[in-house]
Amino acid sequence: MGLVLLQIDRIIEYAKFHKLKYRKYSQERDDGYYAYHVYVSFPAKIYDIDWNAEDINIEAEIQITTQLQEVLKELTHKFYEKQRISQDKDTSKWKWDFSSSRFKVGYLSHTLHLLESIILESREKVLEGSLIDDVEEDNNG
Repeated sequence: MGLVLLQIDRIIEYAKFHKLKYRKYSQERDDGYYAYHVYVSFPAKIYDIDWNAEDINIEAEIQITTQLQEVLKELTHKFYEKQRISQDKDTSKWKWDFSSSRFKVGYLSHTLHLLESIILESREKVLEGSLIDDVEEDNNG
């Protein structure tokens, strides 16, 4: 997620430099969706059918996630859409349906989120040189 946060910082720097309004928040759902959303507002001029101009603000949403989370988002979003229009108010039953696709894809997304954090932490330790190698060096050659 380190690169995700770096991208967010770059977008915010751009918005600040151009004096644009912005906001950001992380979004994490029970179904395994993980992303940051950044919104940037900018002025625009629109014209009606009689060519009368009107100044408005347009807000663009940018969703930032990792490549692997994007792959899983394509799968989890189908379940999210179905659940959103469902009449069934018990939205957590799937968490106990171990053989269902929704269970597998949802928890695969959570597992990926955990693995990405472990990879990021390990990467930082290796680059800092603070990761200690548990393997003893062979003194015989």
